[in-house]
Amino acid sequence: MKNVNQLSKAEMKNVTGGGDICYMSVTYDNGSVGSDNYYIGGGSSGANDLCVAWITGSSYGVSSCRYDCLSDGIGQ
Repeated sequence: MKNVNQLSKAEMKNVTGGGDICYMSVTYDNGSVGSDNYYIGGGSSGANDLCVAWITGSSYGVSSCRYDCLSDGIGQ
């Protein structure tokens, strides 16, 4: 892919849009993976907030998090 920039955590907090059903996928510190669909108020902005909370919350043990929200268009 050309002309793609990786966003910092601070920049990701400003990403908004999307609907309320988001597919969330996480990788845990032990390497296992979990995923599911969630109803999230605020769409992709809310999903981003949830990812940040999971990654920064030491009790969750999440090392990475991804989301894909329905009204952004799946795969967008």
